[in-house]
Amino acid sequence: MLLSHFLKNVMDEWEIEGPQQKVDGIYLKVLRFPDIESWHEKLRVPFYSGISRLIGFIVVLFQPASVETIAQLLSAGREDLDDLLAQLHPIINVPEDPDVPITLIHLSFRDFILNEKRSELLPFSVKEVAMHREIFHRCLEIMNSELRQNICCLSLPGILVSDVISSHIEAHVLNFECLGEAGLEDGGLVHIFLSEKLLYWLEPMAFMGEASSIILIIIRLESLIDLSEKPGLSSLIHDAKKRFVQTNRWILDNAPLQLYCSALLFCPSKSRVRFYYQHLIPEWILKRPETQERWGSELYSLEGHSGWVNTAAFSPTEHLIASVGSGNTTRVWDCVTGSELYRFQDPDPLCICFSMDGLKLASGRLDGTICIRDLRKGTDISVSGPSPMLQISFSPISSNILASLFEDHKLRIWNLTDGQQRQFHHASEPRQSEEFVFSPDGQFVAVYCLTDDDESNLIGLFNVEMAEPAKQFRLSKKVDTMAFSIDSRILAVRVYDMIYFWDITLPDPKLARSYKVAWSNHSPFLFLPSDEKLSLHQDCSAIIEVRDALTGDSMGKFLKDFGWGFSRDGAFTAIVRRDHPVIQLFSHTFDPLLFIRAERVPSKVEFLSNDSVALSYGGQMVAKRWIVDDGSMQPLQNPVIAIKYSPDRDFLLLQLNKGEEFQLWDKALMHCQATFDHMADVAFLPHTNQLLSLSLSGELRILFWDAESRTLKTIWSVISFFEEGLERTTCWNEFTLHPSPRGHEVVMIAPLPEEGLSWQLWNLVRKKRVKGAPVILKEEIIFSPESEFFGVQCDQSGNRTHLFHVSTGEEVDNCDLRNYTSLTFRPTDRIFAVASENTIAIWKGLPWIKTFMLEMPQGQLVKHLALSATSKLAAISKSELDGDPTIDVWDIFTKQKIGSQDFKLFGSLLYLSFSTDENFFQTNKGRLPVPIPQEYKTGPEKQWQCMQNCLYVLDEWVLQGKERLIWLPPAYRPEVGGSVDIRGGMIALANRGNLARI
Repeated sequence: MLLSHFLKNVMDEWEIEGPQQKVDGIYLKVLRFPDIESWHEKLRVPFYSGISRLIGFIVVLFQPASVETIAQLLSAGREDLDDLLAQLHPIINVPEDPDVPITLIHLSFRDFILNEKRSELLPFSVKEVAMHREIFHRCLEIMNSELRQNICCLSLPGILVSDVISSHIEAHVLNFECLGEAGLEDGGLVHIFLSEKLLYWLEPMAFMGEASSIILIIIRLESLIDLSEKPGLSSLIHDAKKRFVQTNRWILDNAPLQLYCSALLFCPSKSRVRFYYQHLIPEWILKRPETQERWGSELYSLEGHSGWVNTAAFSPTEHLIASVGSGNTTRVWDCVTGSELYRFQDPDPLCICFSMDGLKLASGRLDGTICIRDLRKGTDISVSGPSPMLQISFSPISSNILASLFEDHKLRIWNLTDGQQRQFHHASEPRQSEEFVFSPDGQFVAVYCLTDDDESNLIGLFNVEMAEPAKQFRLSKKVDTMAFSIDSRILAVRVYDMIYFWDITLPDPKLARSYKVAWSNHSPFLFLPSDEKLSLHQDCSAIIEVRDALTGDSMGKFLKDFGWGFSRDGAFTAIVRRDHPVIQLFSHTFDPLLFIRAERVPSKVEFLSNDSVALSYGGQMVAKRWIVDDGSMQPLQNPVIAIKYSPDRDFLLLQLNKGEEFQLWDKALMHCQATFDHMADVAFLPHTNQLLSLSLSGELRILFWDAESRTLKTIWSVISFFEEGLERTTCWNEFTLHPSPRGHEVVMIAPLPEEGLSWQLWNLVRKKRVKGAPVILKEEIIFSPESEFFGVQCDQSGNRTHLFHVSTGEEVDNCDLRNYTSLTFRPTDRIFAVASENTIAIWKGLPWIKTFMLEMPQGQLVKHLALSATSKLAAISKSELDGDPTIDVWDIFTKQKIGSQDFKLFGSLLYLSFSTDENFFQTNKGRLPVPIPQEYKTGPEKQWQCMQNCLYVLDEWVLQGKERLIWLPPAYRPEVGGSVDIRGGMIALANRGNLARI
């Protein structure tokens, strides 16, 4: 050890001051092994062969390896290996722990031993290419014999790496990461390995935390292949690296066994990886969802923020992207590997930006604080503003100049060297500043402002150095975005469907040209398509020149990386998802207009009565009928707004277009039986084959379906249901019919002639209006199970519930439900529950008496209630701070809590109800398990059956019972509050692009 320390000090000194020959002389002296020269040739040759292989493996391996790993690679016994290592102590560090990597005393040794000229006097040699080849063959030999699916012998496909103890991983996983330079020909060892063992190699690498190394190894391998000469192997490597591995980066980091479930299941149908490995998709997945044929432009998604991602920004110098989210973190990611490089705790961050040298990162917070971090030095400073941040940006010429815009709408420029700020004022004081942008030369800041007169909008140019207004000009419309040309002479301004090019070199800026262009809400200036007026010319990846298509005149050259999130070299585009905490990274071929068209998501998807057909619909999108067996689709002629089912579920009512047209269909959506035009609402009456319709002219009718003639016939009608006809002046859903459970009564909500709404209670048996009253804003109508009472929930700056007698329409006395909501009746008797923020009240009748109150923890707000037929009360609650929802269950007779369960859910559960057997909840996310404590649980077999019956979707996971089954990539996840339907073991998801996945 003393010799090793001495040699390192000497070589460090010589590396700076002395010639290379002195360093080489030391290595030659150590490695000539004078004692070995006296050995017999039969002993000497094996020794030199062994020592050269040992040294070669140590210096050539992708990462330092332990003694145990080296022993496996060399197929050597520990005693023989220890003898060889003893000869090398002067130049290598051999730890006492055999699992700790061997390292070189000095890095110069690698250069020496691999240089044939410098090491030619040694009695042995190390050939780098030959050594790579030997290591590669040996690694493949070991991995081919040892690698297998589920190498850690885990029982559940959704288990997380964080749930597996490290000693269990170490006991099962081989620590080999190499893919060498040999066998690169088609049909060679690499091709065979990638087509047979790729997933088996990715799995242990992922469990060892080496996901980022996987991409780097495959990138290195790809660089060694001649694309033209080896197309088969090249395309497989490209498919594996740039698509399969990158797309499934989250799986590799967190849930490696999902390589065989999610990664293969959602892989494009013509992917090479899917071709070779689709037989590994679990057999319990009986129906695979339809996927795209080929990989799209999305490379992968960055996931980690626990709440909304507010914004993201690319580094101008490296392939890094920074993001801030409502989970109180600022993160910096590597765009090439998808690795999270930095994570900073940041209370309520709102915006972020890099300095132009890429060394500083600034984040603006809700409290007005700006934190500036030096990524190289690991230091930070803070400055404080008066209110929440709107925008921050570094000067393009100095990392010590930072501009900021707070909610007081005043522009401030900060000098970070002394923390001083300069506040800028307009020559004509505006009402508020909305947005700003630096000129590329750093001399000016252009600020868009709303003015006091409300007649025009102002763009002011401020001189940064002088801290005073320089120029300004007005526009008549709201500005959407601005951009300076790279020579700082032209300011392009996007105003809805117009682009204005202003020459700002003049004392008074002059409008040079203006053009009418196509508009999209998601299409800022540089995403306008080339047309007959303007043409775009990209002379480098980051710069676009805009020319007049008729004259060829240049309007200026502009950087491509503003508006949408482009990396500086144009290699990446970032999109911050608004429905999930995800940042999507796209390749440079990304077309944002295609993305916008694909954004459309059906608001609902559901299996129809016979389970062989599903329907996706919502808004003005084309409704689609999906065949479950083969995934084929048939579009309906009209958009569908809502669906209602007949009591026997043999018929469907589709509400179409703007809500005024209804159609009656058979349960398979094969034949339209009848059409209703100019309707306020149509509904099925319970326990009958009858329909209730209300026309816009005020006619209320009851109709029945005559199966023999296959027509609808009128039983009775009331012509003057209203004194005046109903004008279609308000939203369709304000006209609603709510039949009672027994079908003898109906409550209808309709607009009043002047303003507001009213409810009306009608007795359909007596054909008589019972009662009516105004209501501010109807939320919901709820009947008691026996149709004795009904509740009207309304919203008037706070929730309010009214309870009425069905027989008279009079409000129930001594039943004050002000500030309460979530009215729910027990299915079997006169008990109901209501909630008010963090309080639940239980009422029992008759007469109605509040029997007891349940208090939720402080800050936990009740969102929904459900009562079972026995004695269970369930409540969904959520923290005021946007935590995960919790379901609590009580026994309302004993007043004791039965159980509680937290669910990781980015959105919210919109409703829940108990199943008939009370073993699970039926929700808009599927069938969730009822939380039951140990003392309430039944035997293991029944408990397992109950859990197996629980199938649901929470954010990125399909779960069964309490176990994760299938991870959903971002493209396949339902939106927050989005539609999921589960029937038996089938799952239907509403996806982007107006698609349903089954």
